Amino acid sequence: MNKKTIISTTLGTLILAYLIKISNINADIINTIQNPTYILTAIILTILYFPVSALRMKYILKSIKEEDISLTTLTKIEFMSKFIYYITPSKVYLPVKALLLNKQCGISKSTGAAITAFEYGLDVSSMLIISTIGLAIFQQSTSTSSLEPAKILAILIILTIIFLKMPITKITKTLNNLKIAKISIIKKGIKYTTILAKTSKDTWKSILTNRKTMIIIPITILIWFIVALSIKMIFMSYGINVSIIHIFLINMISTAAGGISQIPGGLGVREGASVILYNSINISQETTIMVMIIARLITIIPIAMGYYISTKFNN
Repeated sequence: MNKKTIISTTLGTLILAYLIKISNINADIINTIQNPTYILTAIILTILYFPVSALRMKYILKSIKEEDISLTTLTKIEFMSKFIYYITPSKVYLPVKALLLNKQCGISKSTGAAITAFEYGLDVSSMLIISTIGLAIFQQSTSTSSLEPAKILAILIILTIIFLKMPITKITKTLNNLKIAKISIIKKGIKYTTILAKTSKDTWKSILTNRKTMIIIPITILIWFIVALSIKMIFMSYGINVSIIHIFLINMISTAAGGISQIPGGLGVREGASVILYNSINISQETTIMVMIIARLITIIPIAMGYYISTKFNN
């Protein structure tokens, strides 16, 4: 770990510690778990996430006519790359995954980088679009009636069309002409956002114009819902039934917030965003923190075990 990673991880740990302190969490809350079977189900769902993610990568590779690589190898790459994601800033995750594709699958470094950028563009752009929908819904109303799937789908389609039609180059030129753009950090922000927007836009165009890659979209949605369902199971273990759509939207927003923070795994930031959003639908702060801590643990432990087994298997 470099100095910057240590500082950001420490900051995330302090944020999480502060959230635990103000929530007045004590050991007794563990005893309030009514049905531990739901925790076991959440663990199974968390493990299932990795082969499903590997399946998506398999179809991405097929779409560019790469040779058929076994699902076992791709699952191993998912475990190893996610372990890196949780212990380093998110920007390190991309080159590491590209390198793993090169070493484990014999894919050229340039192709591996392009594939990883494609996958990242898909995840980030879909996350940002859905997070925008989620924030709009939570600002207006958090009632179940406001979360009708048809309404969400309609907004999603409209935002996707707007995104694909956006003249990114012209917008960038306009922003760069502003006086505030002369400030170094603002200039870097515009540059980073432009690269991200272009990558995301190219990714979606590639998917929507290639029938072979269309299956990637439902697999991506399935991946996000597996995560949401896992969190729902943890809430169920406490006897709390939260709408899967609420959980889906909150998870997307909090994950986006964690990614923007550049803290490894979004530690602290993700939990903080979740507390605010779940509190808006009348879920107590204490319960939310415990659920998010359990969710993080049942994610990190399988990842660490998978990483260890994968590296040993590799040797």
